[in-house]
Amino acid sequence: MNSSGIKILLASDSDYEQLTADIYWNGDLVCKLNQDNGISDILLEIFPAAIHKDKLSVPLDQLLTAIQSAKEALRSKVRV
Repeated sequence: MNSSGIKILLASDSDYEQLTADIYWNGDLVCKLNQDNGISDILLEIFPAAIHKDKLSVPLDQLLTAIQSAKEALRSKVRV
């Protein structure tokens, strides 16, 4: 997904056992979906320190859609 500033990147981050999904807004990392606890217990990790700004404003509907799209992408690429 890459619309209106939102970008989702599936990654095999060495800090995690399973695939992760990074969500960016206008090039800034906003959050990561982590499925190390299992596909039915995906965690949303938020990275405000990575933004280096006073605040980050993201359109709610776009962020929620991106989170859902990232979750579905992780589920379709589950490693056993």
